Amino acid sequence: MTGSPPRFPNKFVVLGASFVLTGAVLLLWTGGFLVGVTALWPVLPLLAGLVAFYYGVFRGGADYYVFVGTGVALGSLLLLLTTTILPTTLDRIWPLFMTIIGVAMLAYGVRKQTLARLSFTIPGAAMILLSCLFLPFSLEIVAVEFTRFVAVWWPAVFVLVGLTLLVAHLLRRRKHDVAGPAARDSDEDVQE
Repeated sequence: MTGSPPRFPNKFVVLGASFVLTGAVLLLWTGGFLVGVTALWPVLPLLAGLVAFYYGVFRGGADYYVFVGTGVALGSLLLLLTTTILPTTLDRIWPLFMTIIGVAMLAYGVRKQTLARLSFTIPGAAMILLSCLFLPFSLEIVAVEFTRFVAVWWPAVFVLVGLTLLVAHLLRRRKHDVAGPAARDSDEDVQE
């Protein structure tokens, strides 16, 4: 009987997520935030997103399950919070959906290799940064108009691009230093 894989190897992940979700819903109820059962409708897509994420990460499913699962689960969680704890309109928190898409792109990109990884992680990080820029204006935390802010701060884009290029160069250099002199010699032959 040795050598047979366990039938359900990730039972603690499933049980743990089930307990967290059940406990969170019960906390909403006992805390008085759950005014009716209809406020729980986002739990169904949340469960679907968690199942897709589980299959993508733990069961060897397609990589896009991670993207879809992360996006649907986080989006549903945000909708659950807005129907219970944080009653607000979606026009005020729309940048958080950009954050969710950015996080889903990062999770998907981490599963990819080499150039494909960069083609998802960089746009994902950019979406998260943009949502962090838009959110204070959307929530009216910042008193300045967005157009006036952009008129003053648009040169910061050049600073960010320059810093990104410098960090990329340093990471590339560090990678070559770790690889040893043979890798540096082959790179120098290519550059000449």
